[in-house]
Amino acid sequence: NDGYLYAIGEATGDECPLGVILESTSSIESFRRYRDEILSSNARGKEYIDLYYKHAPEISSLLLSHPHLTSRMGKIIKQLLLIVNKTLDKKKVDLPDNLLKEFKSFLNDLEVYVTPHLKNDLKKIEIDITKRGVFKSFNIEIEN
Repeated sequence: NDGYLYAIGEATGDECPLGVILESTSSIESFRRYRDEILSSNARGKEYIDLYYKHAPEISSLLLSHPHLTSRMGKIIKQLLLIVNKTLDKKKVDLPDNLLKEFKSFLNDLEVYVTPHLKNDLKKIEIDITKRGVFKSFNIEIEN
């Protein structure tokens, strides 16, 4: 077991997308700490927090309904967890360019399944990722 739960089933509407993917409580706790300590410290981070909770039921449902999406997202989350933990430990963090490309590709593939409202918000996130400057406000540098 690689620490990830690749779930198939019905969403009840109260799932956290990370909870669908991660089975390790400590991993989920790391993301919560990152939310509380880093993201919530600035306006852009708070916007991402709001988007996450706004779309959590739909994203959880999609992950539960489409195992291939869950598997891909699990691989991305596994890499992000290392970055989140380093950031929380106040270590220098470089975000690999290939991870950004994979995440953008995942967002594009996800758009096929989502509501128009979520699709619009995913496009905004994609623009932020392309700008790359947004990561500095999250204590993350982009690897050259």
